Amino acid sequence: MKKSRENKDNITNHHSSTRHKLFVSSKNATDGITLIALVLTIIVLLILAGVTIATLTGENRILMKTKEAEFKNDIATFQEDLRLSIYNDYIEKNGQRTNSDYFNANRYEEIVKIIPSFKKKYENKIAVKDDQIVYIGLDETERKWLLESEVYVAKKINNKLCRYNWK
Repeated sequence: MKKSRENKDNITNHHSSTRHKLFVSSKNATDGITLIALVLTIIVLLILAGVTIATLTGENRILMKTKEAEFKNDIATFQEDLRLSIYNDYIEKNGQRTNSDYFNANRYEEIVKIIPSFKKKYENKIAVKDDQIVYIGLDETERKWLLESEVYVAKKINNKLCRYNWK
């Protein structure tokens, strides 16, 4: 009786140690799969980050299009304010406005009186000449955007100067 009980205990111990070994082996195998899954996840995230960065930056991308839309919207607002100022001047002068009454301004303080929505960041880029908005800036991208608008772009002499005939 004692031997059979010892045999049962030995068999039970043997089975439990075998189960323990199996459990440890399967745990190590699970760790390997987790590591592979982690590496794959990191690779996928890096690819997504690269695509996102490429979409946001560069010419003709989201950030550039946002800047273009803001610039064109500002110019359109300036044009509308200039038209309102011209109409108000006609009203004040009972429709008797002459060429000498045209608005001309190239300094920020003067332009703000004519175009209330004018922003300081356009100080050396925009002027008003003979009741028209004139672009006098040097930024080639902005010059290209303005070719699509009704804004006169002053002749560029070199990279430091634009010329408009101020007579």
